[in-house]
Amino acid sequence: MAVKSWVKTAAQARSRAPLLKYGTTDNGLRQVAKELGVKWSAQTMRRAMSALAATERLASEAAIPAVELQRFPLAAVEYADRLYRRDPAKGKEEISKLIEGKITV
Repeated sequence: MAVKSWVKTAAQARSRAPLLKYGTTDNGLRQVAKELGVKWSAQTMRRAMSALAATERLASEAAIPAVELQRFPLAAVEYADRLYRRDPAKGKEEISKLIEGKITV
């Protein structure tokens, strides 16, 4: 599934990001993207790494399986994370509906 590729790219980028020197992060992230074979900006790399962390956080805090959320597009995961941070109970309910296919993105 093409959508899931953001997860693999984010995981690989996350392992490389700490090695980037202060002041070279944007260029470094663009270089990492190029090496990983994606045409992403530094900002998209940051968003993907943040979304990956959000799936892991939701798994630990709300018992929402990370792998289930990672099936969705990056923007949907970002939205799910915002919903949960704004209102954990309602967010968990809506994310569950999304995973079950009761609502779409």
